Amino acid sequence: MEQDVQATYLEAAVATATPQKLRLMLIEGAIRFATAAREQWCDPISYEVLENLRRCHQILAELYASVRQEESELAKTTAELYLFLYREVLAAPADADPSRLDGVLKVLDIERETWRQLCELMPDAPVREEDSGPREITAGDVQVDQPTYGAPCDTTPSSTGGEGFSLEA
Repeated sequence: MEQDVQATYLEAAVATATPQKLRLMLIEGAIRFATAAREQWCDPISYEVLENLRRCHQILAELYASVRQEESELAKTTAELYLFLYREVLAAPADADPSRLDGVLKVLDIERETWRQLCELMPDAPVREEDSGPREITAGDVQVDQPTYGAPCDTTPSSTGGEGFSLEA
């Protein structure tokens, strides 16, 4: 019963969250799963550790995929950071090195604090005006001209006195 209530609460929180709050929630989830994996780490690695790493890995993949890298240099750097974290989480069990998670957690803590501050400064979803900034190009935006199957030839007499076209500039 209590899990149903928690699931319903989480579902409502996600459905009504702003984009910046959703990102913060994802980062907090990645921290929760990485922390659990780090605390449960044992040799050999248990199913619980691998499951927590898998869930953290999935969240990092979602964070990476959601960054529009083409929009700015900052976005590209952010995507590279998420890709690095993704690889570190993947490498931790392969190398049997739980200390890799310590670095991941440090970076995620900084990322969480950044997004927490943003949520405080900007509690509402950003409003993007219809004609401002980059947007998706649709078929209605493209003008299609009739295809041209070759450039027109210069049919004036050439400087050598011959008829036809000239390749001279």
